[in-house]
Amino acid sequence: MFPKKHKPSFRKKSLKISTIEGSWWSVMFGAGESYLGAYFEFLKFTSFQISVISTLPSLAGSIIQSLTGTLFHVLKSRKKLLIFFKVIQGIIWLCFIFSIFYTKDFKILLIFASIYYIAALSMMAPWNSWMGYLVPSKIRGRYFGNRSQIVRIFMLLSSVIAGLILHFFSSGDTSRGFLIIFSIAFIANIGSIFFLTKKYEPPYTEITEQNTKINLKNKNYQKIRSFILFDSISEFSISILAPLVVLYWLRDLNFNYLDLTLVTTISQLVALFSMRYWGIILDKYGTMSTIHLSSFILIFLPFLWYLIYFFNPILILPSTIFIASVSALIFGGRALAMDNRLFELMKGENIINISAKRFYYRGISLFLGGLVGGYLSTLNLNTIEMVFPLPSLLHPVMFAAIFIRTLVWVYLFFVGKKTF
Repeated sequence: MFPKKHKPSFRKKSLKISTIEGSWWSVMFGAGESYLGAYFEFLKFTSFQISVISTLPSLAGSIIQSLTGTLFHVLKSRKKLLIFFKVIQGIIWLCFIFSIFYTKDFKILLIFASIYYIAALSMMAPWNSWMGYLVPSKIRGRYFGNRSQIVRIFMLLSSVIAGLILHFFSSGDTSRGFLIIFSIAFIANIGSIFFLTKKYEPPYTEITEQNTKINLKNKNYQKIRSFILFDSISEFSISILAPLVVLYWLRDLNFNYLDLTLVTTISQLVALFSMRYWGIILDKYGTMSTIHLSSFILIFLPFLWYLIYFFNPILILPSTIFIASVSALIFGGRALAMDNRLFELMKGENIINISAKRFYYRGISLFLGGLVGGYLSTLNLNTIEMVFPLPSLLHPVMFAAIFIRTLVWVYLFFVGKKTF
């Protein structure tokens, strides 16, 4: 137990350690998790299978993570809880490595992915609670903006290295490339655990986390209920297309792993340099303005993905880089604004339980959106006369995403801005 007079110094030190820990996590994400989609494509899963394996684990995670609050009150420690889930993730990375040479069965990999994302999603609520305590509200936008920028540097570097490794082995045994990058992810997860143990953790009783269920129907939670509703329908509109974008690049646009690396690297660079400015914008203009703007721009991104299919082959790669960069810019600002808005609404109380509610409904929405997108990708509408030709099985998915995102923005404009 640290004396109260030392808490500010421990907080400040822990914020620096948190950035280092986040950098190790970002290496795991950049070298491993961000290439799981490419791995599933390498295994020749269908578009529907990829939609399912990209979203069903999130559903499983969102349901089971609702028990995180109970487990927290058993362990009475956010640190122990996070380390427990990170150890599970490490075990699953070993399972992914095992699968490269011993099994390519869809059901087995679906189980591995589900356990991985159960652990990942279960960490989000206690992490939010912990960081909500450590970061003073007056610097929250700047801190998370700066932290995100540093974390994204390591995510970018690890993603580039992983992409180059895959490209190097693509002419021979690509499975060896996945062995190397998944091993990097496993080691990086160990580094993340090590620095997590160094962070200051407030006493169990210091942050108000009631060991009771949160009833969102209670009028005291009206704004939070409205926020979670918007967050859920927004994630639904995004997940219709999002799990299939990498598949679109690799199969329809005929990208190789080097092209994939270029697109992800440059788009991450754009997102990287924007995070600091997003933090300043949030502190100056507030979260709602950013949420409104980003939600509006999201409507047009699927149509841009549709158009580049018909471009001159020379222009497809640079156009993809541009659209991916704009996407990364907007999604980065939106995520930062949404997280900060929830911090504002929670007022530092019941963060674990409320965050768990958010991730529960978000997971359901992600899965349903993925199912819709996956199903639409199985329909061959190329023979039907339409205003816009649909030569790719993923083009109907893009138009569905445009329609739903438009409805989400209309809801935000007329209803959401008044309720949360």
